[in-house]
Amino acid sequence: MRKYAFALAVAAVGMGVPAQAQNIQGMGILALDPVNEGNTVLTMTGKSVVKRQADVAILSAGVTTTGATAEEALRANSAQMQSVLAAARRLGIADVDMQTSQVSVVPVMEDEFGALAFDPLAIADAASAAADAAMAAAKAMEEPVAAPEAPKIVGYRAANSAVLKLRRPGQFGSLIDGLVKAGANTVDGPTFILEDSVAAEEEARRAAILDARKRAEFYAAAAGLRIVRIIMIDEGRTSGLSSSGRSYGLMEFASLDTMDVTTPVATGELAINGSIGMMFELAPQ
Repeated sequence: MRKYAFALAVAAVGMGVPAQAQNIQGMGILALDPVNEGNTVLTMTGKSVVKRQADVAILSAGVTTTGATAEEALRANSAQMQSVLAAARRLGIADVDMQTSQVSVVPVMEDEFGALAFDPLAIADAASAAADAAMAAAKAMEEPVAAPEAPKIVGYRAANSAVLKLRRPGQFGSLIDGLVKAGANTVDGPTFILEDSVAAEEEARRAAILDARKRAEFYAAAAGLRIVRIIMIDEGRTSGLSSSGRSYGLMEFASLDTMDVTTPVATGELAINGSIGMMFELAPQ
């Protein structure tokens, strides 16, 4: 006589690393399959980790400029960004590996030019002024309040940035130095990736299946049972790749003419985490 077992297999999310690792992640599925009378079902998740050296580094580099008019700010920005892109080409970045990610021109309002955040005396004065304003407001509760003046535009800020793909991660520090020297004043990155991760993903999946089988055999033996067959394999449906490095921003650089060292960048390793859900039928030994 046969009975039906109804189980939910859920493959756990792969373990992450600080700037984000690659996941081969199983999704939950409902499985309905005939199981022999007296047998039981074991749902297991297998996990694995495969390490690889990154072969591509991705970063964003750009230029921010200001001017009295929008045209002035944009013109200065365009000239400086052209210099940055030309430097990227000289440093080995192909045109197909450069893509503009942002172009913007925005007004700069009057209060944006204050140095309040960087001047301790100004901060103290502002606190005192705020207290005086609060007292004055309390006294003027019954008096008509004048409408605040609209902020004034005192200039314009233009920004242009591009995403660059470096296929020699070991030269990332030199690339940053060269871009900054050419005029880049905003840099963000890196993100390290594998250009082709298929082989590493397949290795991680294979290792995850072996791990699930090994775990199932352990639990079955501990319970005095044996594995009869595999009822279901829940193959991961999503994958991604990320780096163990952290993104960072560089702004307001000093001149690099006097620098005698290259910006240090450690590429580290990528961890490709595999996770697979499996369902086993167990029978008494």
